[in-house]
Amino acid sequence: MSSLILLKNGTLLLHDANDVNIEPSSSDTTIIDCTDKIISPGFIDTHYHVCQTSLKATHPNHTLFDYFPTGNFIGSFLSADDTFWGQLPGALECIDTKEALRATVSSEIRSIFGYCPTARTFDQLATMNPFGPPGRVRLGFAFDGLYLPGEVLKEVYGRVRQVGAQLITSHSVYGVAFGAPQGLSAASRLDFQGLLGPDILLSHKNPTSEHTQLIRGNNVKVSSTPITELQMGHGNPVCLYPEYQQLSSLGIDCYSVCTPYTPTQMSTVLQWARAKRHEEFEVHGKWAKAVGSNVGDIFNLGTIYGARCIGMEKEIRGLAVDKKADIVIYDATSPGLVVAADRDPVAAIVLHSSIRDIDAVPVDWIIRKEGGKLKDVLITPDLETKEEKNGKTVRWAEIARRSRELCVMMDEKKKATMDEEVTRAAILEGFHLNVSAWAEAI
Repeated sequence: MSSLILLKNGTLLLHDANDVNIEPSSSDTTIIDCTDKIISPGFIDTHYHVCQTSLKATHPNHTLFDYFPTGNFIGSFLSADDTFWGQLPGALECIDTKEALRATVSSEIRSIFGYCPTARTFDQLATMNPFGPPGRVRLGFAFDGLYLPGEVLKEVYGRVRQVGAQLITSHSVYGVAFGAPQGLSAASRLDFQGLLGPDILLSHKNPTSEHTQLIRGNNVKVSSTPITELQMGHGNPVCLYPEYQQLSSLGIDCYSVCTPYTPTQMSTVLQWARAKRHEEFEVHGKWAKAVGSNVGDIFNLGTIYGARCIGMEKEIRGLAVDKKADIVIYDATSPGLVVAADRDPVAAIVLHSSIRDIDAVPVDWIIRKEGGKLKDVLITPDLETKEEKNGKTVRWAEIARRSRELCVMMDEKKKATMDEEVTRAAILEGFHLNVSAWAEAI
Protein backbone atom coordinates (compact mmCIF):
# COMPACT_ATOMS: atom_id res chain seq x y z
CA MET A 1 0.00 0.00 0.00
CA SER A 2 1.17 3.53 -0.72
CA SER A 3 2.03 5.56 2.38
CA LEU A 4 2.72 9.14 3.37
CA ILE A 5 6.38 10.09 3.57
CA LEU A 6 7.73 13.44 4.72
CA LEU A 7 11.20 14.40 3.53
CA LYS A 8 12.61 16.85 6.08
CA ASN A 9 15.46 19.30 5.42
CA GLY A 10 17.81 18.31 2.58
CA THR A 11 18.53 19.85 -0.83
CA LEU A 12 15.75 19.45 -3.40
CA LEU A 13 16.61 19.32 -7.13
CA LEU A 14 13.58 20.88 -8.83
CA HIS A 15 12.81 21.77 -12.42
CA ASP A 16 10.14 24.30 -11.43
CA ALA A 17 10.20 25.88 -7.99
CA ASN A 18 6.50 26.73 -8.28
CA ASP A 19 5.68 23.02 -8.07
CA VAL A 20 6.81 22.70 -4.45
CA ASN A 21 4.08 21.93 -1.94
CA ILE A 22 4.74 22.12 1.80
CA GLU A 23 2.18 20.58 4.13
CA PRO A 24 2.18 19.53 7.79
CA SER A 25 2.68 15.84 8.50
CA SER A 26 -0.07 13.62 9.85
CA SER A 27 0.06 10.90 12.50
CA ASP A 28 0.56 8.12 9.93
CA THR A 29 3.38 9.87 8.06
CA THR A 30 6.79 8.21 7.79
CA ILE A 31 9.45 10.88 8.27
CA ILE A 32 12.81 10.62 6.51
CA ASP A 33 15.39 13.02 7.89
CA CYS A 34 17.09 14.49 4.83
CA THR A 35 19.57 16.65 6.68
CA ASP A 36 22.77 16.63 4.60
CA LYS A 37 20.96 14.82 1.78
CA ILE A 38 20.32 15.57 -1.90
CA ILE A 39 16.77 14.72 -3.01
CA SER A 40 16.86 13.98 -6.73
CA PRO A 41 14.18 12.93 -9.21
CA GLY A 42 14.44 9.26 -10.10
CA PHE A 43 16.51 8.44 -13.18
CA ILE A 44 14.81 7.25 -16.35
CA ASP A 45 16.55 4.61 -18.46
CA THR A 46 14.92 4.24 -21.87
CA HIS A 47 16.78 1.18 -23.22
CA TYR A 48 17.84 -1.65 -20.95
CA HIS A 49 18.33 -5.41 -21.53
CA VAL A 50 17.99 -6.22 -17.85
CA CYS A 51 17.75 -9.99 -18.08
CA GLN A 52 21.51 -10.18 -18.66
CA THR A 53 22.45 -10.29 -14.98
CA SER A 54 23.95 -13.76 -15.51
CA LEU A 55 26.23 -12.39 -18.25
CA LYS A 56 27.81 -9.50 -16.36
CA ALA A 57 31.50 -9.01 -17.30
CA THR A 58 31.10 -11.21 -20.40
CA HIS A 59 31.75 -8.41 -22.91
CA PRO A 60 34.55 -6.15 -21.62
CA ASN A 61 36.41 -6.26 -24.96
CA HIS A 62 33.62 -7.12 -27.40
CA THR A 63 32.30 -5.34 -30.46
CA LEU A 64 28.61 -5.46 -31.29
CA PHE A 65 29.24 -8.45 -33.55
CA ASP A 66 31.08 -10.30 -30.75
CA TYR A 67 28.14 -9.58 -28.46
CA PHE A 68 25.56 -11.30 -30.66
CA PRO A 69 26.62 -14.95 -30.14
CA THR A 70 27.80 -14.51 -26.55
CA GLY A 71 25.00 -12.34 -25.18
CA ASN A 72 22.14 -11.56 -27.52
CA PHE A 73 20.84 -15.09 -27.94
CA ILE A 74 20.83 -16.32 -24.33
CA GLY A 75 17.07 -16.85 -24.49
CA SER A 76 17.60 -20.20 -26.17
CA PHE A 77 19.24 -21.47 -22.95
CA LEU A 78 16.68 -20.16 -20.46
CA SER A 79 13.74 -21.86 -18.79
CA ALA A 80 10.88 -19.75 -17.44
CA ASP A 81 12.35 -19.94 -13.93
CA ASP A 82 15.82 -19.00 -15.23
CA THR A 83 14.30 -15.98 -16.93
CA PHE A 84 12.60 -14.84 -13.74
CA TRP A 85 15.81 -14.96 -11.70
CA GLY A 86 17.84 -13.44 -14.52
CA GLN A 87 15.37 -10.57 -14.78
CA LEU A 88 14.71 -9.81 -11.14
CA PRO A 89 18.16 -8.46 -10.13
CA GLY A 90 18.14 -5.94 -12.95
CA ALA A 91 14.37 -5.89 -13.42
CA LEU A 92 13.06 -5.26 -16.91
CA GLU A 93 12.89 -7.22 -20.15
CA CYS A 94 13.69 -10.72 -21.44
CA ILE A 95 12.68 -13.70 -23.55
CA ASP A 96 10.09 -15.76 -21.60
CA THR A 97 7.75 -12.80 -21.51
CA LYS A 98 5.30 -13.58 -18.71
CA GLU A 99 8.02 -14.61 -16.26
CA ALA A 100 10.18 -11.61 -17.17
CA LEU A 101 7.19 -9.36 -16.75
CA ARG A 102 6.38 -10.94 -13.38
CA ALA A 103 9.98 -10.35 -12.28
CA THR A 104 9.71 -6.72 -13.34
CA VAL A 105 6.53 -6.28 -11.29
CA SER A 106 8.17 -8.01 -8.31
CA SER A 107 11.20 -5.71 -8.43
CA GLU A 108 8.86 -2.79 -7.61
CA ILE A 109 10.50 -0.43 -10.09
CA ARG A 110 8.40 1.71 -12.42
CA SER A 111 8.86 0.57 -15.99
CA ILE A 112 7.49 0.04 -19.45
CA PHE A 113 8.03 -3.58 -20.47
CA GLY A 114 8.97 -3.65 -24.16
CA TYR A 115 7.44 -6.96 -25.21
CA CYS A 116 8.98 -8.74 -28.22
CA PRO A 117 6.20 -10.59 -30.09
CA THR A 118 4.53 -13.48 -30.43
CA ALA A 119 1.14 -12.01 -31.24
CA ARG A 120 -1.00 -14.32 -29.11
CA THR A 121 0.95 -13.60 -25.92
CA PHE A 122 0.89 -9.87 -26.62
CA ASP A 123 -2.90 -9.94 -26.94
CA GLN A 124 -3.16 -11.76 -23.61
CA LEU A 125 -0.88 -9.27 -21.88
CA ALA A 126 -2.73 -6.32 -23.38
CA THR A 127 -5.91 -7.37 -21.57
CA MET A 128 -4.05 -7.21 -18.21
CA ASN A 129 -2.17 -3.94 -18.80
CA PRO A 130 -1.06 -2.16 -16.60
CA PHE A 131 0.56 -4.62 -14.21
CA GLY A 132 1.22 -4.72 -10.49
CA PRO A 133 0.18 -2.35 -7.74
CA PRO A 134 -0.66 0.40 -8.60
CA GLY A 135 -0.05 -0.19 -12.30
CA ARG A 136 3.66 0.64 -12.09
CA VAL A 137 4.56 -1.60 -15.03
CA ARG A 138 3.02 -0.84 -18.41
CA LEU A 139 3.07 -2.76 -21.65
CA GLY A 140 5.20 -1.49 -24.50
CA PHE A 141 6.26 -3.14 -27.74
CA ALA A 142 9.81 -3.93 -28.89
CA PHE A 143 10.13 -4.75 -32.56
CA ASP A 144 13.07 -5.17 -34.95
CA GLY A 145 11.26 -6.89 -37.83
CA LEU A 146 11.41 -3.81 -40.01
CA TYR A 147 12.42 -5.80 -43.10
CA LEU A 148 8.99 -7.45 -43.23
CA PRO A 149 6.59 -6.53 -46.05
CA GLY A 150 4.82 -3.21 -45.65
CA GLU A 151 1.36 -4.69 -45.23
CA VAL A 152 2.63 -6.85 -42.36
CA LEU A 153 4.26 -3.88 -40.62
CA LYS A 154 1.11 -1.80 -40.94
CA GLU A 155 -1.00 -4.59 -39.46
CA VAL A 156 1.42 -5.11 -36.55
CA TYR A 157 1.79 -1.43 -35.68
CA GLY A 158 -1.92 -0.78 -36.06
CA ARG A 159 -2.76 -3.64 -33.74
CA VAL A 160 -0.22 -2.59 -31.11
CA ARG A 161 -1.41 1.00 -31.13
CA GLN A 162 -5.04 -0.05 -30.96
CA VAL A 163 -4.56 -1.92 -27.68
CA GLY A 164 -2.73 1.03 -26.13
CA ALA A 165 0.95 0.08 -25.96
CA GLN A 166 2.77 2.85 -24.08
CA LEU A 167 5.50 3.07 -26.71
CA ILE A 168 7.06 1.13 -29.60
CA THR A 169 10.82 0.75 -29.58
CA SER A 170 13.31 -0.55 -32.15
CA HIS A 171 17.07 -0.79 -32.48
CA SER A 172 18.39 1.67 -35.04
CA VAL A 173 22.09 0.95 -35.60
CA TYR A 174 23.01 2.36 -39.00
CA GLY A 175 26.69 2.06 -39.75
CA VAL A 176 28.92 0.48 -42.37
CA ALA A 177 28.36 -2.98 -40.85
CA PHE A 178 24.62 -2.67 -41.52
CA GLY A 179 24.86 -1.28 -45.04
CA ALA A 180 25.29 2.46 -44.56
CA PRO A 181 25.16 4.70 -46.46
CA GLN A 182 23.30 2.76 -49.16
CA GLY A 183 20.92 0.75 -46.97
CA LEU A 184 17.69 2.01 -45.44
CA SER A 185 17.67 2.94 -41.76
CA ALA A 186 14.95 2.04 -39.26
CA ALA A 187 13.56 5.58 -39.52
CA SER A 188 13.50 5.41 -43.33
CA ARG A 189 11.73 2.05 -43.38
CA LEU A 190 9.06 3.16 -40.92
CA ASP A 191 8.57 6.47 -42.72
CA PHE A 192 8.14 4.69 -46.05
CA GLN A 193 5.18 2.82 -44.55
CA GLY A 194 3.76 5.91 -42.81
CA LEU A 195 4.42 4.45 -39.35
CA LEU A 196 6.68 7.04 -37.72
CA GLY A 197 5.12 8.92 -34.84
CA PRO A 198 5.67 10.36 -31.35
CA ASP A 199 5.19 6.92 -29.75
CA ILE A 200 8.28 5.56 -31.55
CA LEU A 201 11.54 5.31 -29.58
CA LEU A 202 14.64 4.46 -31.62
CA SER A 203 17.78 3.26 -29.84
CA HIS A 204 21.34 3.99 -31.02
CA LYS A 205 20.31 6.54 -33.64
CA ASN A 206 23.03 7.49 -36.11
CA PRO A 207 22.66 10.91 -37.71
CA THR A 208 22.38 11.80 -41.37
CA SER A 209 20.63 14.92 -42.61
CA GLU A 210 17.78 12.80 -44.03
CA HIS A 211 17.29 10.85 -40.79
CA THR A 212 17.39 14.01 -38.70
CA GLN A 213 14.56 15.51 -40.74
CA LEU A 214 12.49 12.34 -40.34
CA ILE A 215 13.06 12.20 -36.58
CA ARG A 216 12.31 15.86 -35.95
CA GLY A 217 9.43 16.05 -38.41
CA ASN A 218 7.59 13.13 -36.79
CA ASN A 219 8.53 13.89 -33.16
CA VAL A 220 10.22 10.48 -32.88
CA LYS A 221 12.23 9.92 -29.70
CA VAL A 222 15.79 8.66 -29.34
CA SER A 223 17.58 6.59 -26.70
CA SER A 224 21.36 7.00 -26.56
CA THR A 225 23.34 4.36 -24.67
CA PRO A 226 26.78 6.00 -24.47
CA ILE A 227 28.97 3.25 -23.00
CA THR A 228 27.91 0.44 -25.33
CA GLU A 229 27.75 2.76 -28.35
CA LEU A 230 31.27 4.05 -27.76
CA GLN A 231 32.68 0.57 -27.06
CA MET A 232 30.95 -1.64 -29.57
CA GLY A 233 30.84 0.43 -32.76
CA HIS A 234 27.14 1.29 -32.88
CA GLY A 235 28.01 4.86 -33.87
CA ASN A 236 28.57 7.90 -31.70
CA PRO A 237 25.90 9.01 -29.18
CA VAL A 238 23.65 11.74 -30.58
CA CYS A 239 21.90 12.83 -27.37
CA LEU A 240 23.87 16.08 -26.99
CA TYR A 241 23.76 17.07 -30.65
CA PRO A 242 21.70 20.29 -30.82
CA GLU A 243 19.34 18.85 -33.43
CA TYR A 244 18.64 15.75 -31.29
CA GLN A 245 18.88 16.90 -27.68
CA GLN A 246 15.23 17.86 -27.18
CA LEU A 247 14.12 14.43 -28.46
CA SER A 248 16.75 12.33 -26.68
CA SER A 249 17.14 10.30 -23.51
CA LEU A 250 19.68 7.95 -21.94
CA GLY A 251 19.74 4.16 -21.70
CA ILE A 252 22.04 1.57 -20.14
CA ASP A 253 21.56 -0.98 -22.94
CA CYS A 254 23.38 -4.15 -21.87
CA TYR A 255 23.55 -4.92 -18.15
CA SER A 256 26.25 -7.41 -19.15
CA VAL A 257 28.54 -4.62 -20.41
CA CYS A 258 28.43 -1.86 -17.81
CA THR A 259 26.93 -0.59 -14.58
CA PRO A 260 23.21 0.22 -14.61
CA TYR A 261 23.92 3.48 -12.76
CA THR A 262 22.56 6.25 -15.01
CA PRO A 263 24.90 9.05 -13.82
CA THR A 264 27.82 6.97 -15.12
CA GLN A 265 26.24 7.20 -18.58
CA MET A 266 25.77 10.93 -17.98
CA SER A 267 29.40 11.61 -17.13
CA THR A 268 30.68 9.37 -19.94
CA VAL A 269 28.77 11.05 -22.76
CA LEU A 270 29.23 14.54 -21.32
CA GLN A 271 33.01 14.28 -21.27
CA TRP A 272 33.09 12.50 -24.65
CA ALA A 273 31.05 15.34 -26.21
CA ARG A 274 33.37 17.92 -24.68
CA ALA A 275 36.47 16.10 -25.93
CA LYS A 276 34.96 15.86 -29.42
CA ARG A 277 34.24 19.60 -29.39
CA HIS A 278 37.79 20.47 -28.30
CA GLU A 279 39.13 18.21 -31.04
CA GLU A 280 37.03 20.00 -33.67
CA PHE A 281 38.43 23.35 -32.54
CA GLU A 282 41.98 21.99 -32.77
CA VAL A 283 41.37 20.75 -36.32
CA HIS A 284 40.53 24.35 -37.29
CA GLY A 285 43.58 25.76 -35.51
CA LYS A 286 41.56 27.20 -32.64
CA TRP A 287 40.92 26.54 -28.96
CA ALA A 288 37.57 26.66 -27.24
CA LYS A 289 36.47 29.38 -24.82
CA ALA A 290 33.87 27.06 -23.23
CA VAL A 291 33.42 23.32 -22.71
CA GLY A 292 30.09 23.12 -24.55
CA SER A 293 27.40 20.97 -22.92
CA ASN A 294 26.94 21.45 -19.18
CA VAL A 295 25.97 19.14 -16.32
CA GLY A 296 22.40 20.45 -16.30
CA ASP A 297 21.95 19.43 -19.94
CA ILE A 298 22.95 15.84 -19.28
CA PHE A 299 21.07 15.59 -15.97
CA ASN A 300 17.87 16.55 -17.79
CA LEU A 301 18.46 13.79 -20.36
CA GLY A 302 18.43 11.23 -17.56
CA THR A 303 15.34 12.67 -15.86
CA ILE A 304 12.71 14.95 -17.42
CA TYR A 305 13.71 14.34 -21.04
CA GLY A 306 13.58 10.61 -20.39
CA ALA A 307 10.03 10.97 -19.08
CA ARG A 308 9.08 12.85 -22.22
CA CYS A 309 10.61 10.19 -24.47
CA ILE A 310 8.43 7.45 -22.95
CA GLY A 311 5.27 9.54 -22.94
CA MET A 312 5.10 9.92 -19.15
CA GLU A 313 6.17 13.52 -18.66
CA LYS A 314 2.82 14.40 -17.08
CA GLU A 315 3.29 11.72 -14.42
CA ILE A 316 7.00 11.52 -13.64
CA ARG A 317 8.37 14.85 -14.85
CA GLY A 318 10.32 15.52 -11.67
CA LEU A 319 9.81 16.52 -8.06
CA ALA A 320 6.44 18.21 -8.28
CA VAL A 321 2.92 18.19 -6.93
CA ASP A 322 0.75 15.43 -8.43
CA LYS A 323 3.75 13.61 -9.93
CA LYS A 324 4.70 10.01 -9.14
CA ALA A 325 7.03 9.97 -6.17
CA ASP A 326 10.07 8.22 -7.65
CA ILE A 327 12.99 9.72 -5.75
CA VAL A 328 16.70 9.12 -5.17
CA ILE A 329 18.07 10.41 -1.85
CA TYR A 330 21.84 10.89 -1.71
CA ASP A 331 24.07 11.15 1.35
CA ALA A 332 25.74 14.53 0.83
CA THR A 333 28.41 13.71 3.44
CA SER A 334 29.65 10.49 1.81
CA PRO A 335 33.32 10.40 0.75
CA GLY A 336 32.27 10.83 -2.87
CA LEU A 337 29.86 13.73 -2.41
CA VAL A 338 31.22 15.71 0.54
CA VAL A 339 31.84 19.37 -0.44
CA ALA A 340 30.63 18.76 -4.02
CA ALA A 341 27.04 18.40 -2.82
CA ASP A 342 27.21 21.76 -1.06
CA ARG A 343 28.73 23.62 -3.99
CA ASP A 344 26.70 22.18 -6.90
CA PRO A 345 24.32 19.25 -6.21
CA VAL A 346 23.73 18.50 -9.90
CA ALA A 347 27.46 18.42 -10.65
CA ALA A 348 27.92 16.27 -7.56
CA ILE A 349 25.52 13.64 -8.91
CA VAL A 350 26.73 13.71 -12.52
CA LEU A 351 30.49 13.84 -11.91
CA HIS A 352 31.19 12.66 -8.37
CA SER A 353 28.53 10.15 -7.30
CA SER A 354 28.32 6.37 -7.33
CA ILE A 355 25.70 3.83 -6.29
CA ARG A 356 27.25 3.68 -2.80
CA ASP A 357 26.25 7.31 -2.21
CA ILE A 358 22.52 6.53 -2.47
CA ASP A 359 20.92 6.40 0.97
CA ALA A 360 17.25 5.78 0.15
CA VAL A 361 14.91 5.26 -2.81
CA PRO A 362 11.13 5.71 -2.49
CA VAL A 363 9.03 4.56 -5.48
CA ASP A 364 5.37 5.55 -5.35
CA TRP A 365 6.12 6.80 -1.82
CA ILE A 366 7.09 3.27 -0.79
CA ILE A 367 10.66 2.91 0.45
CA ARG A 368 12.54 0.35 -1.69
CA LYS A 369 16.04 1.14 -0.40
CA GLU A 370 16.90 2.56 3.00
CA GLY A 371 20.15 3.19 4.83
CA GLY A 372 22.01 2.19 1.68
CA LYS A 373 20.46 -1.30 1.72
CA LEU A 374 17.84 -2.82 -0.58
CA LYS A 375 14.61 -3.73 1.15
CA ASP A 376 13.24 -7.26 0.91
CA VAL A 377 11.40 -8.02 -2.33
CA LEU A 378 7.83 -9.28 -2.50
CA ILE A 379 7.59 -11.85 -5.30
CA THR A 380 4.43 -11.27 -7.30
CA PRO A 381 2.62 -14.63 -7.63
CA ASP A 382 1.01 -13.79 -10.98
CA LEU A 383 0.40 -10.92 -13.36
CA GLU A 384 -3.17 -10.42 -12.21
CA THR A 385 -2.05 -9.48 -8.69
CA LYS A 386 -2.80 -5.85 -7.84
CA GLU A 387 -2.13 -5.86 -4.08
CA GLU A 388 1.24 -5.17 -2.44
CA LYS A 389 0.63 -7.72 0.33
CA ASN A 390 0.30 -10.79 -1.92
CA GLY A 391 3.33 -13.00 -2.55
CA LYS A 392 6.48 -14.40 -0.99
CA THR A 393 9.18 -12.16 0.46
CA VAL A 394 12.83 -12.78 -0.47
CA ARG A 395 16.02 -11.10 0.69
CA TRP A 396 18.74 -9.80 -1.58
CA ALA A 397 21.10 -12.60 -0.47
CA GLU A 398 18.72 -15.16 -1.98
CA ILE A 399 18.43 -13.18 -5.22
CA ALA A 400 22.23 -12.90 -5.43
CA ARG A 401 22.65 -16.64 -4.83
CA ARG A 402 20.19 -17.47 -7.62
CA SER A 403 21.93 -15.05 -9.98
CA ARG A 404 25.35 -16.62 -9.38
CA GLU A 405 23.97 -20.12 -9.90
CA LEU A 406 22.38 -18.98 -13.15
CA CYS A 407 25.70 -17.50 -14.27
CA VAL A 408 27.46 -20.86 -13.84
CA MET A 409 24.64 -22.71 -15.58
CA MET A 410 24.68 -20.29 -18.53
CA ASP A 411 28.43 -20.64 -19.05
CA GLU A 412 28.18 -24.44 -18.94
CA LYS A 413 25.29 -24.50 -21.42
CA LYS A 414 27.09 -22.22 -23.85
CA LYS A 415 30.20 -24.40 -23.78
CA ALA A 416 28.20 -27.60 -24.22
CA THR A 417 25.77 -26.53 -26.93
CA MET A 418 27.12 -23.57 -28.92
CA ASP A 419 29.57 -23.82 -31.82
CA GLU A 420 30.82 -20.23 -31.89
CA GLU A 421 32.22 -20.35 -35.43
CA VAL A 422 28.94 -21.68 -36.85
CA THR A 423 26.99 -19.12 -34.83
CA ARG A 424 29.13 -16.21 -36.02
CA ALA A 425 28.77 -17.29 -39.65
CA ALA A 426 25.00 -17.52 -39.24
CA ILE A 427 24.90 -14.02 -37.73
CA LEU A 428 26.88 -12.53 -40.61
CA GLU A 429 24.38 -14.01 -43.03
CA GLY A 430 21.21 -13.49 -41.01
CA PHE A 431 21.88 -9.82 -40.27
CA HIS A 432 23.11 -9.17 -43.84
CA LEU A 433 26.29 -7.65 -42.45
CA ASN A 434 28.74 -5.95 -44.79
CA VAL A 435 31.52 -8.56 -44.68
CA SER A 436 33.55 -6.84 -47.42
CA ALA A 437 34.15 -3.86 -45.12
CA TRP A 438 35.00 -5.94 -42.03
CA ALA A 439 38.62 -5.16 -41.17
CA GLU A 440 41.36 -5.61 -38.58
CA ALA A 441 42.93 -2.24 -39.36
CA ILE A 442 42.55 0.72 -41.70
